[in-house]
Amino acid sequence: MKLLVFYNMEKTRFGRRLMQGFPAKYHAIFGVGIMSFTGAKERVSESLVKHELIHHYQAQREGWLRWTVNYYRETLRFGYMDNRYEVEAYARMSEPLTTEERKLVDRPFTRDSWLPVQP
Repeated sequence: MKLLVFYNMEKTRFGRRLMQGFPAKYHAIFGVGIMSFTGAKERVSESLVKHELIHHYQAQREGWLRWTVNYYRETLRFGYMDNRYEVEAYARMSEPLTTEERKLVDRPFTRDSWLPVQP
């Protein structure tokens, strides 16, 4: 499955609707095959990109449907910070991006609000 990475989502109508209802402290959202960042590509930190990539790897490891159901079940049951997927992502987000991961997020693009990438 292709992974789509969107930047500058707060500047698009779709992005504003997507981020509605989420607390302002959230600067990224991961969904099935989509990583969405509110800031410009240059302003998004490597650690935040790594955090979202870890969610991508978790979903690949468990399967998209199973990961999505388990993620939201754990969030409802234990809260965001005690969700095992978030615990893993926060623990590993300080790891540097690998060359392969950097290729995923550094591909050239023509529109500032989106960047299609392939795993």
